[in-house]
Amino acid sequence: MGVSIQATVDPKALADLSKVLSRLQKETRRGAAQSVTYAALKIAQSARRLSKPSKKNRESITNPKYKQAKESFAWAKRQRKAGKAIPAAAAAKLNDLNSLTPFLIVRERQGGRPAIMMPSYEKKDPRRLIENKGLAKKVWNVMVGKLGSLKTGFGTRNGQRYKVSKYTDGPNAVARIINKLSYSEKAYPGITTRAITAGVDGLNGMMDRKVKSAVDKANRGK
Repeated sequence: MGVSIQATVDPKALADLSKVLSRLQKETRRGAAQSVTYAALKIAQSARRLSKPSKKNRESITNPKYKQAKESFAWAKRQRKAGKAIPAAAAAKLNDLNSLTPFLIVRERQGGRPAIMMPSYEKKDPRRLIENKGLAKKVWNVMVGKLGSLKTGFGTRNGQRYKVSKYTDGPNAVARIINKLSYSEKAYPGITTRAITAGVDGLNGMMDRKVKSAVDKANRGK
């Protein structure tokens, strides 16, 4: 019995997952095939919740170097226009000015890496729009649905951005969930481990509530 995870995962999270699978079978009397599917479903639901969509547009800011250089070398531009010579150092800076733009689009990067400043001539540059906004969440949402379709059987659901399968490997039942988005872990550092941990916590919580309900019922003499 197992759930295959395609990422570097905290060994403790995997150990906790194995324990909760055993507990799930014992306390709910689910078979191995049902248990791994249910666990995989909880993990995918947790990953969906953790994949928060980014904002719609990137920030556009005024380029401070553009304003400073424009003011400092206005005289050099006039000299050049009049056909007069200007110092080589001033000419080099003037050429730099021509490559600068009045605005910068701030392209944030995940994992603590510095943002990329994209030069722009327009405050409302169309490049501000963040492509595929919410795609990670949408992919996990599809995977949740595909796992649900495998609750009572075996098979594979394969898409451009995901693969979900359930099969037997000797005596074991295996649920395999693969998010094919190459940037998933970079965009959401540690999401695989966090999704497993959250899924395990959810399963343990569910079973704890069932035990408490049974105990309360027994104490009431019912």
